[in-house]
Amino acid sequence: MDTNYFCIFIKKKILTVLTISIALLSFLSSFEQSTKNNSVQSRADTQRIDTSNYAILTFDTAYTWIFENVKPSTLTAIEIEEVENILKRCVDNYNPYQQLQFDTISKAHPEYKLKVEYFIIELSRYRRQYVPVINSAGQKEVWVNCFCRSSNSNWRKHIVHVHDGGNCYFSVSINLSTKTFSRFIVNGNV
Repeated sequence: MDTNYFCIFIKKKILTVLTISIALLSFLSSFEQSTKNNSVQSRADTQRIDTSNYAILTFDTAYTWIFENVKPSTLTAIEIEEVENILKRCVDNYNPYQQLQFDTISKAHPEYKLKVEYFIIELSRYRRQYVPVINSAGQKEVWVNCFCRSSNSNWRKHIVHVHDGGNCYFSVSINLSTKTFSRFIVNGNV
């Protein structure tokens, strides 16, 4: 009887170990697949974003003209893509009026030989600086500073400041939590 009991006990233990092993293998297999999918997604996001044209700068409390009562934050590749989508929407709102101004002035004064790129914004011409923060309401905001040229060779570390410069320099605040933008300012425009 003791031998029979011992055999049943061993069989139950082996069955338990096998069940746990199968469950563990199943879990590890699904985890490995999930990790592979995330890696592909991350690589795909990075490929869509031209990292040579932007820098993420850490918020400094001296930047009170950008934000007040905020905490520094970070940006993921997906958030950068969202910032770019909202930035495009912002520029799409701005450009039609600028195109109309260009057309009106060019027609009235053909001798000026104006260039449309002095009026409209084509995002592919601009570098960007992102300053991400968490505001007092717990929402993620990003101040985006855009410029088409800069004498500042440290633009990846320090905010590019200029006076005037026309549409070659503009900035906007983007709220990633609400998917909205505000304080869109083009240098030289009041």
